[in-house]
Amino acid sequence: ILSPLPVWTGYKAADPLNVLIKKNNVYIDIGSGNAKAAFELLYFGLSVTALVLVCLYFFMRVIAPSYEPIDWPLIFVLGGAWLLITLIFIFYVIYSHFKHGKENMQTRFNRQRREVAWVDDKKQLHLVPWESFKAWVSSASTVGDSVAYRSALLGMGPPAYDDPHGFIGVWRMPCGVEISGIMQWEC
Repeated sequence: ILSPLPVWTGYKAADPLNVLIKKNNVYIDIGSGNAKAAFELLYFGLSVTALVLVCLYFFMRVIAPSYEPIDWPLIFVLGGAWLLITLIFIFYVIYSHFKHGKENMQTRFNRQRREVAWVDDKKQLHLVPWESFKAWVSSASTVGDSVAYRSALLGMGPPAYDDPHGFIGVWRMPCGVEISGIMQWEC
């Protein structure tokens, strides 16, 4: 368990999960989407689309061979299709990223007032003292017929008002290994 007391772990502060939205001397914002992941999705979609259209072009050249060295109408049709799919991907990625950011507010750690602000599923704002906010790193081992691996989660959340062992809401991030979760908490 990493909090509520400040525990020095000795690990370097790093953000391997890319969840820090903003960090300054007044507050730290975490959560609410990741632009890097959105653009990775965009580039993946565009690359796959371009690869499929190039394969389709060569497939069309084999099925309906033309005696011209370059089949310009087919190239224009496939290029227009790629441009249309590109615009659809760009719109989808940008729209979904902003929609996710509006629907899922970030958690704010206010350094000066020593409190944590977060929004629950019902869109209600909660303020809890920094010292009562809990964070932990948990790990699990999975053993199957052909593979065994370990995974870790960095979890955090405010305690429930009526249950000392429960939480109002819990935010978990898969972090791979325990050290990565601890480095994320240090950050």
